[in-house]
Amino acid sequence: MKDTQKLTALIVDDEEDAIEVLIDLLSESCPQVEVIATARSAADGLKALEDLSPQILFLDIQMPRNRGFDLLSNARSKNFQTIFVSAHANHAIQAVQFHAMAYLLKPVGAIELIEAVQKAEQAIQENEVKSYEGLLHNVSPRIAKRIAIPTGSGQRYFELRELIRITGENNYSNVYTTESEKPIVVSKNLKHFERMLEHYGFHRVHKAHVVNRQHIREYYKQDGGGIVLSDGFSIAFGRHYRQSVIALLQSMSFSI
Repeated sequence: MKDTQKLTALIVDDEEDAIEVLIDLLSESCPQVEVIATARSAADGLKALEDLSPQILFLDIQMPRNRGFDLLSNARSKNFQTIFVSAHANHAIQAVQFHAMAYLLKPVGAIELIEAVQKAEQAIQENEVKSYEGLLHNVSPRIAKRIAIPTGSGQRYFELRELIRITGENNYSNVYTTESEKPIVVSKNLKHFERMLEHYGFHRVHKAHVVNRQHIREYYKQDGGGIVLSDGFSIAFGRHYRQSVIALLQSMSFSI
């Protein structure tokens, strides 16, 4: 690290008020962070990033002319940790989540900020450099979406079509893929995956199951109805999800 006492940071946001609020919040909640520069455009932010080499980049996603992703794609060095800041919980946010990047929704809360900075600080101490290639692919409609699944030894990447279902167990989830019959156990609850994948063809069909519509193979009427997936797993309709699942199946030309 450049300084054993301070983590250097750059804030890039087109809103001056948002920059000031974040600086004040960092001063109050994360005194180990020193903001060495700010910028109000992706172009100015890129120049500051290259000139100053901060350890943490606080980056707004939506800005006039150029997005935060444009800054990342043009950065020559990737030796920094990014904490995204946005007023919009949209698809871009979900693309960020696919790659376990830290993000904050405006108005930024102190607890969320502290957790994000701690995550970045740990990555810096472990000399972990994020790869942005997969992230940038995710925001391009021409390229198949991928998701990073955290494992005990790191991360494994899958195309979304390779995910069959996610089953929740309290604060953990089991991710089933076409690669193996054994699930990947992830320390995220099912709601996390539901929010992340809801715009990419995944549906909550039961309180314990989120499924990929591409892997629905059969509908059955017995015992209140249910579906069978490509791996042979059968799921009875959850009472609270019945109507939405029936609408999904009808949109897929199943005869209900």
